Amino acid sequence: MSETVMRVERLANGYTVEVLDPTVSAANKKSKGVYNDPWKEYAFSDTKTTLVFINKVLPTLKPGDSEAADAFDEACSTEEE
Repeated sequence: MSETVMRVERLANGYTVEVLDPTVSAANKKSKGVYNDPWKEYAFSDTKTTLVFINKVLPTLKPGDSEAADAFDEACSTEEE
């Protein structure tokens, strides 16, 4: 299981913050169809608003399953589609 729940990148004009959406991550795990990127990106123009966002969402984030581990499990599955 991956422990990464947030990614922060500094840009020339601000910051981007990516957070793992557990709803999308869970749907991907259950679905054998289309994969949706569980990482949602938000852009901020200054440090203050970036930190306000981080302080608000960080306590609510939970680690998702490792995509590589999921792919390995699927490849090793004996279940036919």
